[in-house]
Amino acid sequence: MSLSSTMPLKLVRVLGLYISVISIFLASYFILRKIIFKVPSCYTSIIVDVLLSSEIITFSLGIIGEYLGKFNFFIK
Repeated sequence: MSLSSTMPLKLVRVLGLYISVISIFLASYFILRKIIFKVPSCYTSIIVDVLLSSEIITFSLGIIGEYLGKFNFFIK
């Protein structure tokens, strides 16, 4: 694996997909917990917002990085 490889960028994209799946399960857990139990106000919305935004950011960075890596590969 050389420095110009796109493998780490593909790994970030796959990591973003895994984080997406985990975040969706955790978000639904926290939402159900909010419905069933008494939790502090705004706690659930903050947790769900952080989870969903981190999944979107990680997956987007993986896609953009992979695109730029392929673009750089074709320029050389």
